[in-house]
Amino acid sequence: MAPALLELQNYQVAFSAGQESYPALREISFAVRDREALGIVGESGCGKSLTALSVMGLLPKGAAVSGGEARLNGKILNGLTPEDWRSVRGKQVAMIFQDPMTALNPLIPVGRQIAEAASTHLPVSKREAKNLALDMMRKVGLSRTEHLYREYPHQLSGGMRQRIMIAMAMICKPQLLIADEPTTALDVTIQAQILDLLREMKENAGAAMMFISHDLGVI
Repeated sequence: MAPALLELQNYQVAFSAGQESYPALREISFAVRDREALGIVGESGCGKSLTALSVMGLLPKGAAVSGGEARLNGKILNGLTPEDWRSVRGKQVAMIFQDPMTALNPLIPVGRQIAEAASTHLPVSKREAKNLALDMMRKVGLSRTEHLYREYPHQLSGGMRQRIMIAMAMICKPQLLIADEPTTALDVTIQAQILDLLREMKENAGAAMMFISHDLGVI
C-alpha cells in the first residue's frame, strides 16, 4: 500500500480557558493517500471543521494540539512556525471553506484574490499571476472572466462565489484539497454542479481530497 499523503494518529485538540482544558477532538486517526478521496461525515458540532482547520494550521484562539501527531508527506505538522505553514498552505494543501462570503475579502476584487494566491506561492510575475487566475476562472466554469476579475464578492451569486473559492484553492495545484461542506449554502441544482466540478478538478490535478459533510447523500 502506498504511503499516506496525510496521516493523523491519535490526534487531539483542546481548548483552554484559564487553568482549565476542554478536549474537542479525541484520538482521531485516519490517512489520506495520493489521489484518494476521503469523506468525513458527522453531525454539526462534532469536530469536522476543527479537524480541517488544524490540518491547515488555522486553529482558533485558545485551541491547540494536545496529543498525537499529524504528518503531511511524512513531515510532522505539530509545532510548525508561521513561516513553515506558509510553505505548506496553498502549494501542498489548500482548503475550500464552507461560506465563501466570509472567507473572501469583501474589499478586494475576486480575480485579484485568486491572482494573489498564485503570486504568493508560485514564481510568477503579476501579469502571469493574472493570466493564471483568468485561466483558472474559465476552468471552474465561469464566463466573462475579464469582467468578473474586477468584481467584488457581494456582486456574485452563491454558486459563483464557491467557484471562485475552488479556483483560489486549485490555482497552485495542491497535493491535498480539503473541502469543508462546500455545497451547504447552495440549492440542489447548483450543489450538483459544484460536486461535479470538484470531482473533475480533483481528477485533472491528480490531487487527493478530504471532503467534509453532514450529508451522507453528498458524501
